[in-house]
Amino acid sequence: MRSILEHLPHVLLPDPARESDDPGVPRDPLEDDLVRPAAEEDLARSAARGRRSPLARHVLHVVEPVDGALPLCARARLSVEGVRVTDAHFDTGFLHQGLERRAVGLAVDDVAVWRLVGRAEPPPLPQLALSLALERLAGVTAPERARALRGVVVDLVAVQEALYVLGDTALRAPRLRRAARALVHDVDALLQGVVEGDTLAATGGLRRDLHADERTALLRLLPAAERGLARLELAELADLAGVGLLPCAIARSAGVDGFVGRAGGLADDTPCDQAFEGSAPGEGQATGCAHARLRTRLADAALALQRVATTLRELPDGPVRRAEFTIPAGIAHAVVRGPSGSWSVLVAVEQGRLQRLRLRPPEVATIAALPRALDGVALDDVAAVVASFGLRMTALDR
Repeated sequence: MRSILEHLPHVLLPDPARESDDPGVPRDPLEDDLVRPAAEEDLARSAARGRRSPLARHVLHVVEPVDGALPLCARARLSVEGVRVTDAHFDTGFLHQGLERRAVGLAVDDVAVWRLVGRAEPPPLPQLALSLALERLAGVTAPERARALRGVVVDLVAVQEALYVLGDTALRAPRLRRAARALVHDVDALLQGVVEGDTLAATGGLRRDLHADERTALLRLLPAAERGLARLELAELADLAGVGLLPCAIARSAGVDGFVGRAGGLADDTPCDQAFEGSAPGEGQATGCAHARLRTRLADAALALQRVATTLRELPDGPVRRAEFTIPAGIAHAVVRGPSGSWSVLVAVEQGRLQRLRLRPPEVATIAALPRALDGVALDDVAAVVASFGLRMTALDR
């Protein structure tokens, strides 16, 4: 199990340094919400590389809060018989509680609120959901130009996530892994070109506009990203077809949406305030297996890049932020349906300050469905199946 986790740092392991104000600095246990990975293994020898090895019945991986601080999603128990998983169980704790606590009392127009929310993964989606929730409370709508640029952000996040998932899944496909990871830099540059600084940290639109020269630079970068994406082939991962099946009924009952649901035949019909329009699997392709999830991810990314190019070329003129409005006291909720599922934010405001903030990432539903997909999976395939779900445990760890 340890070897599986070491191969998937992006998918499974939290990053306390990224989310901490003072990484590595000891704190009072009641105030310390950093995380510490620990593993307990009853595993005699790994079954990696296809060798049959004597295995213990249970494998346990735990990520626990430091010094008994805030609980988080972090316990995975696998029951193993031979070289196959016979049962999987995941325990989840409180979500994003550290970020939510720190936001209480901050002014609703304080950039620090968006910076805190941006510590969740991937940063643009919870930040966008926060803006939409406050706009609902204020009764305003962002200008057309701002809405178009927000759509570009969601689409670029889809491409970025697809490349991460492909890179993490392709443990046995080194060429695909290298090609996917080589593209990450280009797509990250595109995304940063749109959300540079605190662009999303605003209610009623965007904090800054995308200037003409910036748009020209982004359009110049897009063709290379499109060509690189077109070269990605899933033939090397053909052995994942039929592996890690997630039945449609299980996905529906867990509330799964996004690419995981669509790969199993579910429609993206979750009510939301901002939607990523994903690809629809072709006839006979919505099988719900790991390979179907990867196909859906890749198709989503290609469609998203096409939309980004079209939107940037046809970007409407006008302001990017509404002026002169107030955010009254009250409670509001907003949902951004991203490529991996629905990100929701609930805010309560009183006298211009946040009294409550609740963040709910799509991983809450996805991780509930994951055990069923691992049922009967060979140990050699567990890492690839988990990676095919695109889980970010940093989206669950506080």
